[in-house]
Amino acid sequence: MAVAMYVIRFFAITAWYHRYFSHRTFKTWRIVQFFFGAIGCSTAQRGPLWWAAHHRHHHIHSDDEHDLHSPRHRGVLWSHCGWFLTPHAYHTNTKLIPDFAKYPELRFLDRFDILAPFAMGFAMFGVGALIEWNAPDSGVTALQMLTWGFFISTVAVYHFTFLVNSATHPHRVAAL
Repeated sequence: MAVAMYVIRFFAITAWYHRYFSHRTFKTWRIVQFFFGAIGCSTAQRGPLWWAAHHRHHHIHSDDEHDLHSPRHRGVLWSHCGWFLTPHAYHTNTKLIPDFAKYPELRFLDRFDILAPFAMGFAMFGVGALIEWNAPDSGVTALQMLTWGFFISTVAVYHFTFLVNSATHPHRVAAL
């Protein structure tokens, strides 16, 4: 389950948050963009509008002092995850994403970005409980499903996403 949830949600981050919302590399229907926006949101990497705005900002200010996740100015640990955890990085600059900010369903995902990870966690717990109840010999428990299906896969998606920031600028990296 951890591998399946990792693959599905990492696909939502790379293909949808990055390629679709940030770069507009393809077009799709609103329901599809909402669906994959919600799956991406389940990774606890905030909403699609936030993600796209930060990525577009990164391309405007790549490796300069305004690039929040460049290792050049604040080091590898900061670029890996420190920038993401600061209140300064929480704001969504909708001026950078007017093409998507016009959709109320995407603004909803962005505003209530914590709902999708909670829903995913509850779903994993529920699936585990159903398996535990209907197939007790399987050894699967609700807590195992929550741990592997949500928490471990979420941490893996976080670190592989953030590795792009911290590991792709090795020739410019400041000290830790």
